[in-house]
Amino acid sequence: MPLNATEEFVYQLCSKSFLSLWSYANPRKKPNGKELCDVLVVSGPDIIIFSVKHVNLRKEGSREVNLERWKRRAIEESVSQVYGAERILKGLTHVVKNDSTLGVPLPQPEEIRIHRIAVALGSDGTMGMPYGDFGKRFVHVLDESATEVLLSELDTISDFVEYLRDKEQFLRAAKLECEGSEEDLLAGYLQHGKQFWPNYDVVMIKSGTWKAFQVLPEYTNKKTADKESYAWDKVIEVFCRDILNDDLEFSSGPF
Repeated sequence: MPLNATEEFVYQLCSKSFLSLWSYANPRKKPNGKELCDVLVVSGPDIIIFSVKHVNLRKEGSREVNLERWKRRAIEESVSQVYGAERILKGLTHVVKNDSTLGVPLPQPEEIRIHRIAVALGSDGTMGMPYGDFGKRFVHVLDESATEVLLSELDTISDFVEYLRDKEQFLRAAKLECEGSEEDLLAGYLQHGKQFWPNYDVVMIKSGTWKAFQVLPEYTNKKTADKESYAWDKVIEVFCRDILNDDLEFSSGPF
């Protein structure tokens, strides 16, 4: 089944950051079964479940009513899919790919570390993204901009899941007053050496923090230094694609 535009958007970001060998678009609940989630990333004990919904926020009529309808269709339905996928994953031994073949083996249930992400698109940045356990376990809710920035800036699986884990612990311990966006929160995290503020009961994040961070010398210098590693990522991705497509050929000689 082909990906729709929103699923393709998230999958391409995941493939670029985490490589296609560990990123699965539209995995199945079982061979020839229904879709498990929109994108699944598996690396060691860490599993990231993405559910992606695109719902255009209506401009006509009551803004309050429109926001509630948007939240229900774009966020709550996505959160429900994430919880359902997590429950089913614990009964699987391998990822079941979109074509019903088996992907990488899954960790033992007691070893799995699940990270839950609901990508809610269509609000045009006018809707503050909620977060929390939604009555069960913690789910990160991201919009278009936050999804692209986080997956581009935290472009290794270890950096990305560490951010998710640290953010969850931080938000459970402190009250966040955020005038800005997820990107502004990320700026504070990166400026403090990839950690959130310890021993604070209330933290306020101002709008524009991310843009101010992007012009700092330490940020621009790091981007320049990272260019060489991105070139290696492209080489590794070529091999990943060949492995997935069974296109590798082996020789007994050096050439």
